[in-house]
Amino acid sequence: PSFHSLLGRSSAPCGMDGADAAGPSGCPRWEVVGGEDRGGVLVREGCELSSPRCLERLSTGSIIEELYLQEERLHYRRLTGTGPEEGWISIRLEHKELAVRVDAHGTMATPSEATAGALALADEFWKDEVEGQEQAEDKFEDGGAREDHKEEDWEAELEARCLEMLPCRVGQDLKWFVWNQIWRRFNAKLAALAKTHKDREKRLGMAQEDAERMNVHLRAVEATRTLSGRTLRQIKQQAEVVGDATVRSIKEGKWLIAAQAKALDAPKQLDAKLWAEYVVAARSAGVAVFFSCTLPGKVGEQPHKDYFVDRWSMLVEKR
Repeated sequence: PSFHSLLGRSSAPCGMDGADAAGPSGCPRWEVVGGEDRGGVLVREGCELSSPRCLERLSTGSIIEELYLQEERLHYRRLTGTGPEEGWISIRLEHKELAVRVDAHGTMATPSEATAGALALADEFWKDEVEGQEQAEDKFEDGGAREDHKEEDWEAELEARCLEMLPCRVGQDLKWFVWNQIWRRFNAKLAALAKTHKDREKRLGMAQEDAERMNVHLRAVEATRTLSGRTLRQIKQQAEVVGDATVRSIKEGKWLIAAQAKALDAPKQLDAKLWAEYVVAARSAGVAVFFSCTLPGKVGEQPHKDYFVDRWSMLVEKR
């Protein structure tokens, strides 16, 4: 099959290997460290963030057993603590860890605190309008002030009109928002994996620059009031999935992993075909990042970056 056809396929994700962190059952164990101020972390019945919420939260300090790890979503079985016996949680938000790997004795396993800290520090440069998906959901469910309701009404109006193409007034900025988000995620993850302080600081600096560029384009998109906050969050999360897959591509030396990054569900505002084309474009950006790191100079990145730009042009209305 051709490179371009492979971008349209999806692959089954694999869980983290971790025999050193496994209990008697052989499954890795995790400790819930987030949600102290909320009575625990949010649990959903399925992997997707749109899945129904469980009535109870999983208490902070619970020890859970990993059943399946899908990117940053963990399917667990509870061993200690309170809350749903089984369900799906996020292991981190943009700004902090929600669950960490532990060994059979409850001691924190790799990645180390320094590694996790590097990721958290890099993620601070993402200045979203909300501090993570869970807080946004809670704010919506709690009602909030009158202005919040007006904003929800405005977003509902937007989402009532399903877009088959991206309007040209957002196409350019959204393209570079996605491009820089993939690079930001990629550099933040590599900072966490860096073996030396010098390499970690270098990657963190690059992630900061990516985030600053990304936010310029995000604010420009937001100013058009064309896409809802929920739509933008899903676009951002898909770019993060591609960034994570690109890191795995580098670790294993296989560009195909980036080309087959998992496709998330389409947001309500975007037509399914448009979303599928967006996923292909985002994957092609991940492949461009891979080759920019594995081949010298612009020889590696440029042809694939050009392909990303071409794919993106197919998403945007013609002037």
